[in-house]
Amino acid sequence: MATKKIEEIKTHPLFEGLFTINDELLAKIEQDMRDDRYDITQPVILATWKGQNEPVCIDGHTQLKAAKNSGIEEVPVWLHEFDTEEEALEKAIKLQLNRRNMTDGEILMCMETLDKRKQRGGDRRSEAAQSKVQHWPIENEQSSSAQETGNLLGISERKVKQTRTVMDHADEVTKESVKQGDLSINQAYQKTQRKRKQAKAEPPSENAGEKAPDEVQGVQQVSDEDKASTNIAPVFLSLEHFRALRQLGGSIEEHVAKAIELYLKSLQNQCEQTSTGDAPEDDDEEYFDPADYIDK
Repeated sequence: MATKKIEEIKTHPLFEGLFTINDELLAKIEQDMRDDRYDITQPVILATWKGQNEPVCIDGHTQLKAAKNSGIEEVPVWLHEFDTEEEALEKAIKLQLNRRNMTDGEILMCMETLDKRKQRGGDRRSEAAQSKVQHWPIENEQSSSAQETGNLLGISERKVKQTRTVMDHADEVTKESVKQGDLSINQAYQKTQRKRKQAKAEPPSENAGEKAPDEVQGVQQVSDEDKASTNIAPVFLSLEHFRALRQLGGSIEEHVAKAIELYLKSLQNQCEQTSTGDAPEDDDEEYFDPADYIDK
């Protein structure tokens, strides 16, 4: 088995923050290392994948920290090569599950990380996947994804769906309470569902400027007078876009309105440049820069 100097081992924020280091366990491992040196049956797991050519630690952060605190300079390592970051992430989760049961807070953090990675990669980036607009919720995709995630994390499909409800609809205080161990996923789910039902039962506000409830996604509430003079249509989002907008925070109505406003502004600028003869020669130039949307 290969060894590597601790000072040469690189960490990665995705894996370093995936599981919280238990202080009591850390102290116990440190004492064992001072008494009997490093247990070579517990190597630090390093990995590479496409886009990550330098090996980074994906598992063994507690061992690594304990060794450093104990004055050990060199530790055994095992190197894995993966095709994608998502494969490395799934491997790290499986290694943790082989040693212990995850807390509800760790399950929530793992699912948040997994779902973010799935939004960025795989078939979701293909032209066919991006053009496939579906209604929310998407029952077939939800069921398949819940089963797949449940198998990976060793939890039931029902718990996966409860966790996703918390991820998509709970306020930040509730989610943080789960991560800190103050609430279970089931308690957070019940709390969130009660709030959602209460919001649905409340009559629409007469104030046209007031935000619509989170459950009315993509449809802005307007007065009866405005409805009579305006064509109102719901906006259906793909699962990928729905979760991406939820990660940005705020209401989805605001994001849709903002994106349309920027798009119309880009068209106006294009028309002005054309009329003054300043239009770019490349007809394929992109006038709407997504970075402008995020920065504003």
